[in-house]
Amino acid sequence: MSIEHTSNELPKEASENWLISVRKFLKTYRQFIPFFVVMIVLALPLNLFVIKQLGRMLSFQTKHTQKLPDFSMEKLLNNRLQKEYETWFNDHNPLKSTFTKFNNQFYYSLFSTSLMFNSNIVVGKKGFLYEKIYTDQYTNPHHLPYTPKQFDKWAMDLKELADFFSKRGQTFIYLITPSKATFYPEYLPESYAKIITNPRPDYFLKLEALKKIQVPYVDASELMLAHKQKPYGNLLFTRGGTHWTMLGAALAGQKIIDVIAQQTQTVFPPLAFTYTVSTRPLGVDKDLLHLCKLLFPPKHYQVPYVTFKANEKPSPLKLAIIGGSFTHFFKEMFTESNYFSKLDHYYYLILNHYQFAEKGKKIEMPINREDPASYQDILDADIVLLEENEILPYSNHFRELYYRVLGKLPN
Repeated sequence: MSIEHTSNELPKEASENWLISVRKFLKTYRQFIPFFVVMIVLALPLNLFVIKQLGRMLSFQTKHTQKLPDFSMEKLLNNRLQKEYETWFNDHNPLKSTFTKFNNQFYYSLFSTSLMFNSNIVVGKKGFLYEKIYTDQYTNPHHLPYTPKQFDKWAMDLKELADFFSKRGQTFIYLITPSKATFYPEYLPESYAKIITNPRPDYFLKLEALKKIQVPYVDASELMLAHKQKPYGNLLFTRGGTHWTMLGAALAGQKIIDVIAQQTQTVFPPLAFTYTVSTRPLGVDKDLLHLCKLLFPPKHYQVPYVTFKANEKPSPLKLAIIGGSFTHFFKEMFTESNYFSKLDHYYYLILNHYQFAEKGKKIEMPINREDPASYQDILDADIVLLEENEILPYSNHFRELYYRVLGKLPN
């Protein structure tokens, strides 16, 4: 594995002391900010004139160009007229996107808050972004009463599923993917320190339950933490993304190959890859930042670009992957490296099914939730890899797979 660096340091953000006093002042009146922003926009006497002129200059057209709503006393009294004018204004205002980004930037810069994505984005220290579902799992703010009995039942269902495939001569492997909150707890907002008493209680109970059954598994969450120090550091999760990077996925991919080799008594070549470091994130490395829709997004931070070396000949083994968004990385990785003769990726099992065969040719396979034929490629695979994130035992795709192959519901 070779390493090249295009940039080693993040640009230092200039500290603006005046923001501290402004934040303290505005926090007191934050509930009034949306009202005043809307009133300012609506009160501009030249607003409609400017919109018309801009529309003429830029040949601006909306999807539903329409005349102003008709006035009637009935619509005025039942509030329909106000709603129609609001819809018309939104549809015909070319500055809507700018106003939205301005408002988002205001909250982001002064209050470290994002209102986008149904307010499910948590803005942490130094601009690190998290999904709320992951921070809630890590901190357990509601003190959910997890018990070993709950996870023992889950483990027995997992064991039954693994035994089903084993009796068919297939190799079953369970994969735990990581959480960004687990990887970067040090960047969680300061307010979280007050509620963290017993982080990740469900994760540790899951591990204890797994150790009681004979099911091969890969704990990629533990793997990421083990590689958090140099040389990888902050290259396994990015500041503005919710998923791991391709570099993090590659480390997990090698571990998966090691377990497959052990379980099938097969010799595999190592997963060969190189990576370079840049400060221009793309795609999933900035998915949360993109959702924030900021006027001036902090879009320069370190990300790895990974390139895989293709094997001359793929392994004759066929791999089926069932899992969520973290598993997209594996279909790209194993296809680019020409690792398996056939790879079937079932996204959450029932959302879509892509098949990759000779020379990485991608085929979208039809999937019908109720049709057993839709799952035949899972039954034909040599290796079945089931993924769940560390925050989701009994995920929907786990339950669905259990039901489809065993014909009954899990515990």
